[in-house]
Amino acid sequence: MDRKLTVAIYDWDGSERAVNLARAFGEDPRTARIDKLAVLPRGDSAAKGRFLSGLGFRTVVTADGSSGSSRKNLVLDEVETDLVLLSCEVELIDGEWLERLEEEARRAGGECVAGCKVVDESGLVVNAGNHVVQPDCEMFQIGGLKKDLNQYY
Repeated sequence: MDRKLTVAIYDWDGSERAVNLARAFGEDPRTARIDKLAVLPRGDSAAKGRFLSGLGFRTVVTADGSSGSSRKNLVLDEVETDLVLLSCEVELIDGEWLERLEEEARRAGGECVAGCKVVDESGLVVNAGNHVVQPDCEMFQIGGLKKDLNQYY
């Protein structure tokens, strides 16, 4: 993709899965061109921030207990690039996912939203995106823990 890209982990919590996700981005040479951002809760941001900066991430700090919507909106205020929002619960099992997401956005042309469905090991849809409700821009998750029947393709 010609334009700059930011990948943001909007709910980084320091769990093993979050650490693995951050390492996947920090250690993969294909992600060197990507601006990496993580949203941390205020309470323990110093140690987590040092770890993440070593992997090439910038960090922003939010109030403890802030909602997913407010963390995502904080990311939107921080970037002026194309953006991929990820939860720290994501496990990257396909090394080509980012390239395919970029290709989909390129094919759409102009401004667009592209995304992917996240399915867990047991075949349940973890997330297939969010509805954004106006005027408050509150976000409601689509697909939460329904059996994957190839919906939301």
